[in-house]
Amino acid sequence: EVADACARAHRDRDTVALMAVSKVQPAEALLEAYACGHRLFGENRVQEWQSKRLQLSELHTLPEVHLIGPLQNNKTSKAAEIFDAIDTLDSMKTAERLNTAALSIDKTIPVLVEIKLSHEESKHGIDPAELPDFLAAIQQLENLHVRGLMTVPPFDDDPERARPYFQQLRSLRDEN
Repeated sequence: EVADACARAHRDRDTVALMAVSKVQPAEALLEAYACGHRLFGENRVQEWQSKRLQLSELHTLPEVHLIGPLQNNKTSKAAEIFDAIDTLDSMKTAERLNTAALSIDKTIPVLVEIKLSHEESKHGIDPAELPDFLAAIQQLENLHVRGLMTVPPFDDDPERARPYFQQLRSLRDEN
């Protein structure tokens, strides 16, 4: 399915990775997926990955794990230490704290900037109008590397209803 989607989008299959969302799954489930060859996981909470990480210490090499949930400012130091990437960066304050934490451990952290395109109160992200200024400011933070943008569209049983949100996100990417 991934290869078919890449072909439809005219994307090289080697540029796309399937992330297993392991939030609320026990460490044993991650070990099982790892044994099957999966190496990219997404966790929703800092403390959840911190606990699972200890349980996965038997692995020769830990999988690549991204934070895919909101990052609280008081968790930036731990997040910088234990995650390979932060896929939900949504404020300059958090970016600055994350950069300071990454600098202290001599690490550059890949990040995705979360854009709020939905009007749902439960969604997080930067207002699209603030994106140019945010990107200019974040480029001054030497220990963060912006890899792209992300958004979470409203949930709908029809996946086609999410398409306009991703089209808008792509337009923002192209404009900035």
